[in-house]
Amino acid sequence: MAAERVKNFNDEKPFGKISVVIADDQSMKARIMGDYLKISGFIITIANSIDEMRRVLDLEKVDVVIMNYHFKNGRGITDIKNAKNKSKNAKVKFIVIASNNDEHAKEISYKNQCDIFLINPFPWAQLIHDIKKLSKQEYRKAERMKCHIAFKVTKENQIFESIATDISIDGVFLLDTDKLINPAVGLDIFLECTLPRSKELLKCYGKVVRVTDKGFALQFHNLSDYDKRKIKTGVL
Repeated sequence: MAAERVKNFNDEKPFGKISVVIADDQSMKARIMGDYLKISGFIITIANSIDEMRRVLDLEKVDVVIMNYHFKNGRGITDIKNAKNKSKNAKVKFIVIASNNDEHAKEISYKNQCDIFLINPFPWAQLIHDIKKLSKQEYRKAERMKCHIAFKVTKENQIFESIATDISIDGVFLLDTDKLINPAVGLDIFLECTLPRSKELLKCYGKVVRVTDKGFALQFHNLSDYDKRKIKTGVL
């Protein structure tokens, strides 16, 4: 399946970081860029087909897509508008990178709703600056809190027990090394835990946004302001 070919550089999704998809079918160049941006603190996913890019944008809240102008012989450029319309993040931005200073390529890119057009080679610092600017987020390398909290997980009317290894007001990472829960990306799961310091019970739903060998990351999607304060006072 296409989703299985998406290359992700992160074992666990650290909520609060800027999420970047590299849409490039030139694997070596994409991996070099991915390695550098990961070291710089971004969440990096590489999609080497248009279907893979669409799937990631549909399931995850991606902030910025970096696309090679020649991605899939230029067909990627014509899909930007469609990708934006169907993305989970309505404000996702696109950076298009071309290999030479071609005014026609620049015109085509902006016509198809790219947000920034860059000519390769360019300073890495410029790319990082542009990603931060487009994402319109306060850029921080660490927003999550390491923890060891017991969770009850309800999946398809079955109850499982797990341990959270990190948590924030945006989401949580739960261990599942034995693959007993084994959820799929996009699945809604009911969660329940008692927060350590506040001793208050937290109940909520989370959507699975990433699955790894260690477990899976969920994004909270029905937390009230009161629930967020519970997490802040009970853990963070």
